[in-house]
Amino acid sequence: MNSQKPSLSRGSSRKDQLSSRPTTDIRASSRRRITIFFDVKVTTWPCYVHLTWAKPVPRPVDARWGFDDWLLFGIILTSFVASLYLSNSRDMAGISAIRDERPQADDGFGPEDRRSHTSDRLKRPEGGSLMQFGPTSLWSYAQDSNQRPTNLTPHQHPSVDLKPGDWIDWARALPQDLPISKHSHDRAISLFETYYASWCMVVDMPAFLRDMELCSLVTRIPQESTSPTRTASYSPLLHNCVLYIGLHLGQDEWPDLVQAMDGVFDKHCAALIMGEVEDPSTSTLRALNLFATCLNVRKDNSARNSGYIYFGMVFASGQALGINLNCGHLVRSGQITYDEWELRNNTYWTVYQQDLLRAIASGRPPMLAGQPEIAFPTVNPSTDSTIWHKKKPQDQPGLADGLPSMASTVFHWSARLSCILRKVMDTHLYSGKSEPQGGDSRILAIAHELDNWHIDQPFQQPLSHPVPHLLVSHMMYHLTAIYLFRPYYRSQLDIVPSPAARCDNAAKAITELLRAYDYEHGLRNAVATLIPIVFATATIHLLALVSNHADITSNVEALDEAAWFMTQLKPSWIEASRGLEVINALRAEWLPEQTASIDVSQLPHSQAIPHFESEELPKELHEWLLGTNFYDILHGDREMSFGSSSLL
Repeated sequence: MNSQKPSLSRGSSRKDQLSSRPTTDIRASSRRRITIFFDVKVTTWPCYVHLTWAKPVPRPVDARWGFDDWLLFGIILTSFVASLYLSNSRDMAGISAIRDERPQADDGFGPEDRRSHTSDRLKRPEGGSLMQFGPTSLWSYAQDSNQRPTNLTPHQHPSVDLKPGDWIDWARALPQDLPISKHSHDRAISLFETYYASWCMVVDMPAFLRDMELCSLVTRIPQESTSPTRTASYSPLLHNCVLYIGLHLGQDEWPDLVQAMDGVFDKHCAALIMGEVEDPSTSTLRALNLFATCLNVRKDNSARNSGYIYFGMVFASGQALGINLNCGHLVRSGQITYDEWELRNNTYWTVYQQDLLRAIASGRPPMLAGQPEIAFPTVNPSTDSTIWHKKKPQDQPGLADGLPSMASTVFHWSARLSCILRKVMDTHLYSGKSEPQGGDSRILAIAHELDNWHIDQPFQQPLSHPVPHLLVSHMMYHLTAIYLFRPYYRSQLDIVPSPAARCDNAAKAITELLRAYDYEHGLRNAVATLIPIVFATATIHLLALVSNHADITSNVEALDEAAWFMTQLKPSWIEASRGLEVINALRAEWLPEQTASIDVSQLPHSQAIPHFESEELPKELHEWLLGTNFYDILHGDREMSFGSSSLL
């Protein structure tokens, strides 16, 4: 290549000067040669731009800039400005991450791609709810409807202002044959609100009650727009499910009414389900979740299979609504409101936790993805400041009466805890996967994360603030520890305290919390989550009893107390009856000098139990606990046998 510089003079014209340049190296001779390197990190945004300058080449003094000159200058200037902007963006992103921590999903999309991907998938067809349609669906190419959404979102809710002649048809959504009074209806709803609604925030009761009035309004003078039949926080199906659980919580007050509701509930709700799933909303998800729970309240049979399958409809409805998609960018673009975004997020975390609780009870994999990218529930000071009161007149006031409910804070931290529990369930200990290399290090990492959760959460002394949902959340913390360390109860793990000590401490802590719950609220009013909690506690006492260094007396008393806790749960949950049978059967098998069936109310806690020195006995029990889930032994699906003996 000819690298000779052109001969230029002041008197020569611009045309002559240009024509005298060699055509083979015009750019190299007319300006500095610039090499631009783009170092793009696949999983990190933004990319970094490096400019490397070659050795300067002299430029004619009187030469004017051509198109190439201006193009190069624009590239340099744009790169410089972009680097300043992106650097600032990274700083702001770091601050935002500290302010709004959330679990991240490694799904292969960068933020820009993910936002575009999510935006394309969420549509509001025909004035209904925001729905998810992937690129293979014809609906993904349809235009969003400009109609007013049929399922009102929170910011659209008008307040109910009764005029002369207007009234609230409070029984509009209920079975016509149900002989219920307004007083009994309101009492049952309040019982549900007090003891059930706040755990996992299964129902936002203030929004539910507000919208129940709105949807039940009957006006004397016809209005231009009729009252909605359901909203994002209320639906007829949700109304019936809330009432059903509330009636069963107070079944001693109205046994005939409970029996009447049992007779009409299934048929009435079946018709409501068919109508609501045509255009689901967040209230539909909450209603289906509660309907599946109602099937587990049965006294004749637990309907566990149908309850599990109906919960599958919650998963399908959530996929249809796309609540598993991070849609915060839609708020910034004005496509949805902040209230709707928050409602979708909270609904997601309700379903996520309920899905996990059903998974550990049934011994099946959770349905939702394990690493969500949805923001954790927001803490609402207004919700937290709501005063918690008992609603049963015969109950004496307790320590919890008059305390702030702290419902949104508990919901936030229970959501964080559920992510840790999900990691435990996804390990080789419970997922059925083969043990990976470094499996113990994974267990230790989860243990560290669990310890940090307990340090960071604001309720270090839950017994001093014993509202129901807070007590249950701390029981779940200790249950997570049991699930994590029980497989290592008689094994070596490089952690202090040892796995056995951690399990023993967790079982003792759960016992203290159960006592407080029973004293303050009565276990008759507890959520079904307590059944696997009590059972896991009993298994730890059994493991301790057959170990060589067990405190026999205290563990026998603790095992008897666990059986007593199950008796208190029996009136509300049929699974507790079978859970008691299982505990009795395990005790009869592993403590053979005792009777096979124990009358807990008559059994003295100081009754002596023989001490076992055999190394095989705890090993067999430990292996059986690893290979058996609660529902299998609860319903006789698996024979409880150890060696040559059999329990059932």
